[in-house]
Amino acid sequence: MRIYNFFILFVFLSSTNGMAAEIRMAPENDYVDTSKTIVISGKIEAGDTDKLLNDIILNPNPDMSRYPVSDILLGPSAGGNLEEALSIAFLVRTLKLKVVVLDRCYSACAIIALASPFRVYAGELGLHRPYFDSNFYGNKSAEYIEMWHSKMNERVKSFMSESYVSSAVIDKMMSTSSRDMWVVSASDAPKVFSNFHPYFEETVYAKCSDLPITIPDLEINAECLDENVKELQKHSLIRFLKAVSQGDF
Repeated sequence: MRIYNFFILFVFLSSTNGMAAEIRMAPENDYVDTSKTIVISGKIEAGDTDKLLNDIILNPNPDMSRYPVSDILLGPSAGGNLEEALSIAFLVRTLKLKVVVLDRCYSACAIIALASPFRVYAGELGLHRPYFDSNFYGNKSAEYIEMWHSKMNERVKSFMSESYVSSAVIDKMMSTSSRDMWVVSASDAPKVFSNFHPYFEETVYAKCSDLPITIPDLEINAECLDENVKELQKHSLIRFLKAVSQGDF
């Protein structure tokens, strides 16, 4: 079952990943096909979206017989640049990339994870309200600071709502100080966040419910799930490449 094979890959990656920011194709592995898998770990920084796009574009598949990049392995990451994280999360959501949270994925990293229509959790997620760098405050007036905090908060809440994150989760995140972290374990994450965006969950269970269950935790057939993921990603990639060619992205 391909879904669980990622836990085999986790053992390999956890021995090679440090905390430095890194976006790269996953290393070759004897047990898992990693040719379509990208690893994101460390601090999210400006320019990381371009790195991710380069890995996607430089992994060509002209005949569309397979999806060039289908999976993102996340963690460990303590977060980082919110603007960049939202940009990466938008790309993940647009291309319907599957996310496997391999290790702790906090703050901006968690926003990327929750943008995916299909998530598998092997590491914990952590959330708190967004905040500005301390240099932002300086001698600015209280009214100015309040205005920009309000704009930032509304943008993050709107993005997460568009990513089908529940209002209860968004409210909990926004009520958690940036000095703290609301941490959700890998075992609790499916209950708190779900493994799927709602539309995709309804799709796969409608199409796969008559088949033998081969992933007990998800109560679904692995082969049928993978087929539906690939179909969703294929059509999303076609739309994305068309938008890029027309200068709309």
